[in-house]
Amino acid sequence: MLCPGLAQRKRVHMPIIVVIDDTQSILQLVSLYLKGAGHQVLTAADGTQGLRVVQENHPDLIITDVMMPGMDGYELTRRLRRDPATARTPIITLTAHSELESKIKAFEAGADDFIPKPFDAGEMVARVNVLLRRAAANATADKGAAPAAAPARKFAHLIAVHSLRGGVGCSTLAVNLGIGLTNLWSEPCLLADFVTTTGQVALMLNLPLKRTWANITHIPLAEFDSQDLDAVITPHVSGLRVLSAPTDAAQSVNLDAARVEKIIELARSRYNYFVTDLPHDFSPVTVAVLNQADEILLVLAPDLASIRAAAATLETYKQFGLPADKIHVLLNWTFAQQGFPRKEIEDALAKPVHFVMPHAPIAFINAINRGAPPLHDKPDDPISPYLEDLAFQVSRAADRNTTPSEPKPAWRRVQKRLATAAPR
Repeated sequence: MLCPGLAQRKRVHMPIIVVIDDTQSILQLVSLYLKGAGHQVLTAADGTQGLRVVQENHPDLIITDVMMPGMDGYELTRRLRRDPATARTPIITLTAHSELESKIKAFEAGADDFIPKPFDAGEMVARVNVLLRRAAANATADKGAAPAAAPARKFAHLIAVHSLRGGVGCSTLAVNLGIGLTNLWSEPCLLADFVTTTGQVALMLNLPLKRTWANITHIPLAEFDSQDLDAVITPHVSGLRVLSAPTDAAQSVNLDAARVEKIIELARSRYNYFVTDLPHDFSPVTVAVLNQADEILLVLAPDLASIRAAAATLETYKQFGLPADKIHVLLNWTFAQQGFPRKEIEDALAKPVHFVMPHAPIAFINAINRGAPPLHDKPDDPISPYLEDLAFQVSRAADRNTTPSEPKPAWRRVQKRLATAAPR
């Protein structure tokens, strides 16, 4: 085992990487590749030893096998993520098992990347270098670029995406709204996943679950401040900031309405836009967000069950005293044919449908599977203009009616469509 001193590390700025695998030949091979790329390498033959090596040496990146005696790679990753000292350290998992199943389990445990065996040396080194650069950039952002209160910043415009019926695309719409608002305005935007039963926002953005709101629910509310909130927010390459939900529903028991209200209070003064993906219920967490939302996007599909759920939702909104003018209905065509016409849906709800999202299953499924939302990955996809226009329409009126000092490409595209085409 090579154990260079930390003083040497600081002097030459060579990243330290810990490689954990119970196969000696793999340890030797990976070490050879990484040393050749200019990295320092520490090795361990099982999860327990690997945990100790990591805790003693504070590496810049960790590579771990999945199947090992004693503690496997998934459990090792979970333990590392629970430790504040390694909560943000990049982790790559190696496995010879089914790629899809192992990838999902690795990401749910908190891994940043997944490499199936056998692997190409050049690809492995490239992925290591990408994660090291990303970690360095995130560290810089956390130190100096985290949104802070400023006199010129507006109070955050809070948009709640909600439905009592699952499967109508709420998470997909929330993710693309966050990307769309980030692309439209030169202002910070936060996307919060408050779904307490396996939220999917992080997966849809291909973000590792290093940090979620579950990591801050133990902090006494009186002591919870903006630094605690910043510590669990993950930056996306688009510029969007994300507050992720844990995949383990058991970790949600300590998220209550008071905690959510505190998160909203802190985020309101630090962001200009705040998008929330809500549970399909009227739990205290959901109601806490709805009560403070500037805009509620009620999503439904054109089927009978979804329409009935939407009608019940609107009635409950009314009982809660939510202003009707901040509730907007979005019809999402989640299937191609035999849905109820828009006019019949409006009659059943006694409320107009404000937005219609066309049927686009391939675009959304591919985007979800790759963690690449259309508005970020494929702005030329036919569905992207609809999503971009939706983001513009739910923006605050003052922004919609003012030309930015430095208009962004997304804003120019929206303006061109507004000038040349009928409203969607």
